[in-house]
Amino acid sequence: MDFILYSLIDVIIDQYYAVAESIGDQLDELEDLIFESPSQELITTNRSISKEIISIRKALVPALEAINKLNRHKPELIDTEVLRFYDDIDDHIVQILDYVDTYRELSAGLKENYMSNISYKTNQIMKLLTIITTIFIPLTFIAGIYGMNFQNMPELTWKYGYFGVLALMFFIIAGMLIYFRKKKWI
Repeated sequence: MDFILYSLIDVIIDQYYAVAESIGDQLDELEDLIFESPSQELITTNRSISKEIISIRKALVPALEAINKLNRHKPELIDTEVLRFYDDIDDHIVQILDYVDTYRELSAGLKENYMSNISYKTNQIMKLLTIITTIFIPLTFIAGIYGMNFQNMPELTWKYGYFGVLALMFFIIAGMLIYFRKKKWI
């Protein structure tokens, strides 16, 4: 009877290996997907895997304590020959808990990688928008000056005044783009 109890507990604990291995595979897939194309769905999946990891840990820690207590007190109902097998169960639980702790750290790292990727993409977008804004500010200034409708602007009566202002705007754009390329901002 005591060997049957051991066998039952061993089968139950061994099933956690399969679950832990499945979680490891899911995290490996998730890691690849987060680096390829991060999305909100992936972070939701990571969160559900983290919850699963926590539930496994919550199930195994009390089991480990019960097996340890059984090994320490050596109850009379269990044969001493069978009792030594409980050390094997203890080792299995500790090993699974190590896996689970590793996976919990990996899951937290994946969340940080996701946030880092999103931050990097946001920074790239902000950089592009800043460059565009920097180019258009002087052009807006020039357009604003010529849009004031003053009478004493010599360029207004010049035959090529319109084309001159357009050329000035073009040279400003070209100069800024060359400058940005030299600074390796674009």
